[in-house]
Amino acid sequence: MLLLEMRILILSILLLFLFSSCSLFKSKEPQLVHCLNENEKNLVLRWGDFLPKDNAFFGYEINAYGELFIFSKSNKNPEIKKDKIVDLDQNEFCSKLKLAKSTILKTQTLFSPGESKARFVEFSNPEQNLNMLAVWNPEFQNKGSRYFRELFDSLNCLVPSIREIKNR
Repeated sequence: MLLLEMRILILSILLLFLFSSCSLFKSKEPQLVHCLNENEKNLVLRWGDFLPKDNAFFGYEINAYGELFIFSKSNKNPEIKKDKIVDLDQNEFCSKLKLAKSTILKTQTLFSPGESKARFVEFSNPEQNLNMLAVWNPEFQNKGSRYFRELFDSLNCLVPSIREIKNR
């Protein structure tokens, strides 16, 4: 009888270990960044370059889960191609989001694309019916685009170098 109880105990321990180890390997659902609420779960911040001649966009996108993507779209490839680069530090994400909101309040409209190239920053939150797009000519540094140029440069600092990506 003692032998049977011992076998049951060992089997129970093994089963418990098996179930707990399986839960460790489940894919983790992305979590909403701590500075956002449920009304901001589809928030997207994009920035990059636009080439009017080729109708081509390329740049970066951050979602409400702190995931950083690289994206591109052109006449040759009309569907948006998007690849995840990295999960951002939440505090750093929140800081950049605060800067973006502040910049939007300072310069509420900006649409001054260049003939051959334009830079853009887009802030979108469908739940709150918000969509803001700022476009400027990177060949000129005028007063109207100043804050968005600063935001653009600040957002680019989030993008890791190829060396940093390989070392992860």
